Amino acid sequence: MPTVLTTEAALQVMGSVSRTYELMAKVLYGTGLRLMECRRLRVTDLDGAPQQIVVRDGTGMEARITMRPASLVGSLQEHVAHVKRRHAPDVAKRYGAVFVPFALARIYPRAGRLGLWPDVFRAHQLSKDPRTGLISRHHAHARGLQRAVSRASRAAGLTTRLRGHPVRHRLATPLLQQGNESRTVHARLGHHAGKTTMG
Repeated sequence: MPTVLTTEAALQVMGSVSRTYELMAKVLYGTGLRLMECRRLRVTDLDGAPQQIVVRDGTGMEARITMRPASLVGSLQEHVAHVKRRHAPDVAKRYGAVFVPFALARIYPRAGRLGLWPDVFRAHQLSKDPRTGLISRHHAHARGLQRAVSRASRAAGLTTRLRGHPVRHRLATPLLQQGNESRTVHARLGHHAGKTTMG
């Protein structure tokens, strides 16, 4: 049987995660995104309907739409506004160009400097993109969040090591219990086969 994170344990962990990674952890918990999908979110993915998140770089590079919890709408809007404000000085210093999808980069060479494409969860430091050689601010590193959640789990007294899948199961289980069709749930989670969701 898969490990399912209980509501009580999840609240304990969320209350102990460092402020730097708190919003990122809440997005993972509330949306069922994979860690990679969360790290790759762009400003434009959150600029549409306030209750939705567009996942563009999921498994198999297929886009999908998942729901944004009402409790995160305000905090994500404030965070995105902050990211846009911080992106402008980077652009002014010629460090603002971010990696954009290949087709878009060919059609709009300056798209990477626009406020629509910065990563939502950005790295604190500038670094060189190995693909282009350009210095810019990339998305947050997975290791930082994993360490923060690991420390929060120990502080909450969890005896099992908390990984991404129990967090995703935490979203799927109540959705299935509420009578949602498995097809609906596995579409939100980005599963390609129904047996993955039911497993």
